[in-house]
Amino acid sequence: GGVGGAVRALEPLVASGDFEAARSLLRQPLFASFLGYSPGVRGNVGSLKPATALAKASTGTAALGELLLDLKRIDDFCLSNRVIVFNAEGLEQVNRLMAAPSQRPEERFDLEEVRGFLEDAREHVQEALAALK
Repeated sequence: GGVGGAVRALEPLVASGDFEAARSLLRQPLFASFLGYSPGVRGNVGSLKPATALAKASTGTAALGELLLDLKRIDDFCLSNRVIVFNAEGLEQVNRLMAAPSQRPEERFDLEEVRGFLEDAREHVQEALAALK
């Protein structure tokens, strides 16, 4: 459960191309407050800081730092690949595209990369949990 469950919940959203839903999941309290994931921050490692309470409860924060970076990569991927729709006409076109049988999410987006990020995130969750006192 907890963070591991939340990271797993990201996977189907990303796999189905629902990047907006994935991004709003990353803004839930579990990521935002508990882990200290603040997506406003540019993806540089130095500025991604685990939540103080969590850092204090850990023997080491390396895995937590890595996890935050994984989340940032997933977030950035979702941001750059989301479909931005400006009007009803655009929405209709997008829906037609989405409904076209040849347009499966894995063909529209290169999900290989983001799958790697999700896998990293899963591993780092395990390591971070192991580091909790």
